[in-house]
Amino acid sequence: MKQVQKEAIKNFFLAVQALKDTDVIRSDKYLGDISETICAGLYDLQLAKCGRQVGFDGTSPSGAKIQIKFHGSTTRTNINLGNPDNYDECLVVLGGDSLLRSTDSPSDDFLIYRFDQSLIKTMNKTYSGSYSCGKSFFEGYPDKVFNIRK
Repeated sequence: MKQVQKEAIKNFFLAVQALKDTDVIRSDKYLGDISETICAGLYDLQLAKCGRQVGFDGTSPSGAKIQIKFHGSTTRTNINLGNPDNYDECLVVLGGDSLLRSTDSPSDDFLIYRFDQSLIKTMNKTYSGSYSCGKSFFEGYPDKVFNIRK
């Protein structure tokens, strides 16, 4: 292994520890935790205390159950949204490299799309009872955007 690779790995774990110390990440699912923290700030959500809670990640000020999903893959063409019987709304956070971004989507670091339970139930149902969707559901303007580099 090259020294530059070792240094990059060391810096990664130092950054992870700093993110844990500041409650940005709460588990070993870094990207999901970061997405939850972003959405909690943008939507005034109360995140669930237990990261292993089934079905939803937090609640809105009105008490709605909110599921939060992150997609940053350059190769995956869809995203699993879980089972909408367990939540009222789903917030999907698309990272900068997400293949689900449309060609004319904003250049912001993170795009947040908001789907209610009834819309999700019109999407592709998987054999396990969860639902998934592809790029066509992200062609419109996002509900919110978030930037870390601007």
